[in-house]
Amino acid sequence: MAIVLPNYWWGILLLAFSSGCTDQMSADLPPPAPTLVVNSILTPDSAFQVQVSRVSRATDSASRLLSSARVQLLTPGQGTQPSRCR
Repeated sequence: MAIVLPNYWWGILLLAFSSGCTDQMSADLPPPAPTLVVNSILTPDSAFQVQVSRVSRATDSASRLLSSARVQLLTPGQGTQPSRCR
């Protein structure tokens, strides 16, 4: 036996189940240590991208990505090869 409800009941049920409670809490956490994070996928014989970001607080609205980072690739026995991150 199927349950048949008038159309407005579906709206009431949706509203009842989609509303939730939120509690705000404050915590005096120390700021995170300044740390750079490098993210990349390197595969042989293909181009790759490097993404450099910084660690920040969850409430910090500034961009975490660094657009002008200088990344140097080191090859054992061949020295350094500077590369610009885009």
